[in-house]
Parts: sequence; C-alpha cells; structure tokens
Amino acid sequence: MQYAKNCRNQLFVDYFLDFGQKDPVPLRQLYPTSHPKATRLLEKMLKLNPNERISAVDILSDLYLNQFHDPSAEPVCPEPFAFDLDEQVCDMDNFYVIVFICEFMGFLGFRPPHLVMLK
Repeated sequence: MQYAKNCRNQLFVDYFLDFGQKDPVPLRQLYPTSHPKATRLLEKMLKLNPNERISAVDILSDLYLNQFHDPSAEPVCPEPFAFDLDEQVCDMDNFYVIVFICEFMGFLGFRPPHLVMLK
C-alpha cells in the first residue's frame, strides 16, 4: 500500500486500492519444481515498485543468468530512459487510433519503432 501513496497515476492507485491488502504468494509455492535461483530472480523482477525492481544490468549478472552474461557484448545505456507515460494525454479516441495503427502495421508486417501519443 505504501507504493500506492507515492504513485503519480491516480487511475492506477484507484485500481490498485480496489484490490485491498493481500499477502504475496511465494513463487516457490506456485512453482515448486522451479530452480531456486530462477524464482529468486523472478521475485526481484516482479516488484510492484519500480524503484525496488532489479535493473537490467543486474539481471544479466544474476546468479541464474551469469553463465550467459558477457559484459563485452552487452552495452549499457549511460543515462536512464525517461518515458514519462504518466504525463501523456490519451483519451479513448486516441487510444483506439493507436491500437488500430499498431494492428494495421502488424498486419502489413511492419513494426513501428515508436508511437507518439496523439493529443
């Protein structure tokens, strides 16, 4: 609930608070045959608060994935991305346009590199 108090997106906060307080189910209970290192990594990746989530760089060097980790082949972005999705204005009409464009482009075999929210 602490994360909801600090979240800037009121729609998410309202949706989140509708669920009420629930204790997390341990992933080892849900996936008892999974590798312990895999479930520990997944728990780090699935944190609700993005400030508590493991970074992509740390994921690649995690014990579960370190056999695949080659720092020389994995460039690191020098500055964090700022997507500012909470600041975007998108009403339902614009949302439908964006979905249509994505579906149409996908049907034609194109994947747009990015879409700018229509205002």
